[in-house]
Amino acid sequence: MQSEGTMIPRFSPVISKGCNARPQGMVCAVTLALLLSACAKQGMRFPGPVRHMGSAPKEAYAERVEPASTPQAVAEAEPAVPRKRRKGGEAVARAAGELVGERRMTGGGETHRYDCSGMVEAAYARAGWDFNGASKDLYALAKREGLLHKKKRPFLGDIVFWDNTYDRNRNGRRDDQLTHVGVVEAVLDDDTIRVVHLGSRGVVRIAMNLSRPGSRYDEKGDIINSYVRASRDSRSGGVLSGELFRGFGSLWRLPKHTGAQADAGCASPDRDA
Repeated sequence: MQSEGTMIPRFSPVISKGCNARPQGMVCAVTLALLLSACAKQGMRFPGPVRHMGSAPKEAYAERVEPASTPQAVAEAEPAVPRKRRKGGEAVARAAGELVGERRMTGGGETHRYDCSGMVEAAYARAGWDFNGASKDLYALAKREGLLHKKKRPFLGDIVFWDNTYDRNRNGRRDDQLTHVGVVEAVLDDDTIRVVHLGSRGVVRIAMNLSRPGSRYDEKGDIINSYVRASRDSRSGGVLSGELFRGFGSLWRLPKHTGAQADAGCASPDRDA
C-alpha cells in the first residue's frame, strides 16, 4: 500500500529484458538513475545509530537508557561525611533524646520556648550550639549555608522540617509551609527514622519512613509513619510524617555560634505520637 506523500519507483519492463538494444539504452540509463536516486533518498531505516552495528555495545542497554547517577538518585544517596565529623550531630541526637518527657525545654543555661522549635533549640543548646528561631528561621539558615537535603537516610541530629501540619492561616487550604520541626534521633535498617518532637502529647518519639511515605504500618504492624496532622484531615490530603515531609537541615555542621534570630514558635499538631 502506498502511503500519502511517498513516491514508489515503478520498474520498467525494459529493465527486466536487459539493456542490450541501442534505442532502449537511454531509457535504461534514465530509469536506473531514477531508481538509484529514490533508493538513496529513502534508504533502509534502523532504530537508532548504526555506527556500532556488528559490534558489542560498550555498556549495558539499561545503563545507557537510565543512568544510575540521575539527579534524584544523587540527591537521595547516603550522606558522604566522615564519621569523625558526624559526632556533633550524634551529640544533638542524644540531647534530643534526653528531652523526651520533659516539661521544660532547658539547654545552654537557658529555658527555651515550649513548642516544636523551642525543643530543637534546647537540643542544639545542650550540644553546644546557640540557635534561636522558629521553623522558618532554622530552615532559612540551613538553606543559606547549603545544609538542606532530602536523603532518605539522614544524619543523626538533623532537623526535620514539615509543611501543612495544621492550617496556620485558617483559609482551609494546604498552603502552610514550615509548620513543624523535630530532630533525627536514629535511623533504622528499614529506613524508618526515629524523630524527637514536641507535639500535643509533649516531647515524644515519632516515626517517619521516606521509602514508604504513605504507609502507616509495615508488614509486622509497627508504625513507620506517625501522624503529624490530625487524622480527621486525611480527606483533604496527607497527614503522615512521610507525606508532609519538607526536608532536613544539618545545622550541627555549622560552627557553634548564634544562628537564626528569635521569632514566633509553631503549633503542636501531632494527634497520635
